[in-house]
Amino acid sequence: MLVECLNSYFADSPLRYCEDARGMNIGELDQYDLVKTHDFGLRKKRPLKWLREFPKKSGLSYLVMVRDPIRSAMSDFELLEKKELKRPGTRQEWDSYAPQAIDYRKAFFKKWLPSQLSSNMTAVSYENFLADPLGELLRILENAFLLKEIDRAKAETIFSWKDISERRDYSSFKFYDEEQIRGLRSRISSEVERVNEHHKLNLPM
Repeated sequence: MLVECLNSYFADSPLRYCEDARGMNIGELDQYDLVKTHDFGLRKKRPLKWLREFPKKSGLSYLVMVRDPIRSAMSDFELLEKKELKRPGTRQEWDSYAPQAIDYRKAFFKKWLPSQLSSNMTAVSYENFLADPLGELLRILENAFLLKEIDRAKAETIFSWKDISERRDYSSFKFYDEEQIRGLRSRISSEVERVNEHHKLNLPM
């Protein structure tokens, strides 16, 4: 959704965009204006020291976008069914997948959202973007893309035709289980509380 909005804003000079940075050397980033990565390497067990040493490169800006870890895990499981399993997943597979997915997001928060962000990092949440899409887009253009002059009218035009809203009701997830969700939230609650406090991301508790 955000990438679509950015592409609309930069339509006169399209962004050189890379959808997946897996396997890319950091030196290759210069050929793109925007590179997306989920940092799936964090799924592997790494020392905490390594988690804090996120990559930095002079002249690059980092836009860190996060969302409700539970909804994100549900969405990723459905992608897993579609792209890897190529069949409907089972409840047993979801029960095994969910805790690992939450632990990955916990590691992601620790790595990319330290209590004090570097000057070349901008944090945004899906929830805040839905609540104030224009304000968040303007903030991203200023802080992440370092634009000195922003065409507010152009940005406003994007949202005059583009629907910015939650695209689904996650209670319809086929393995939706309130008790399990409470357990998963407790697994990451301290990290969510921390990033909400320091970065005002308004992630669900």
